Order: sequence, then C-alpha cells, then structure tokens
Amino acid sequence: MRKISGSFETIGLLHQSGNNEITEDLTQGLLRFEKGDWEGAIKFFRKVVEAFRHIVQKEQPIEGSKNRAQAIQDFLSKSFGLLSNFGEHYGTHGAFQDAALARDLAIAISKFLTERRKDQ
Repeated sequence: MRKISGSFETIGLLHQSGNNEITEDLTQGLLRFEKGDWEGAIKFFRKVVEAFRHIVQKEQPIEGSKNRAQAIQDFLSKSFGLLSNFGEHYGTHGAFQDAALARDLAIAISKFLTERRKDQ
C-alpha cells in the first residue's frame, strides 16, 4: 500500500511541475506493471529515466558542486543503460524483478529530481 501511495504522490509532483510527458510515461509504466506486463512497464520506466537524463544534461537542475551534478548525470546514464538491457529489446526478457527495479528507480529519480527542482 505504501508503494502505491508513493507512486501516486510522485505522479502528482510531476504533474504539478509541468512534466506532462514524464507524468504520462510513469503512469503508463505503473498501469502496465499492475497488469503484469513487465516488458511494457520497463519500456515506460526507461522512458522516465531517459527524460530526466536529458533534463539534467541540458539544465543542470541540481545545485552544488560540479562533482555532484556529474555524479547524478552518471547515475542516470548508468540507470538508463541498465534498464535498456531489460524488456523489449532483442535478446532480452523482462521479468517481475526487472520491472520492480525499473519501477523503483523511475519513482525515486522522479521524486528526487522534481523535489530538488521545486526547492531551487
């Protein structure tokens, strides 16, 4: 129950911040996850991570040292790379555990970066 409420809270934060495309991708990922469509869910969670990766590359939305901003960029790139090896790509297969990790990453990244951008 706690995960579900956290997911809806994150969707609300994204919507309020005007990130409509990311909001839609996260929502689609969560809906597919709930239906047991692991590969479809992973695809949408990967799109969330990719969108934030592009935002961070363009806007530098995290205040602080250059090292911190670079570490976040590296984290997003590595997370995107990992999620790209799950799901609907040739030679890969998405399982529940893969989809759960993808979901948790997408929600954590969305919440962290949206709240950080809001606080600045």
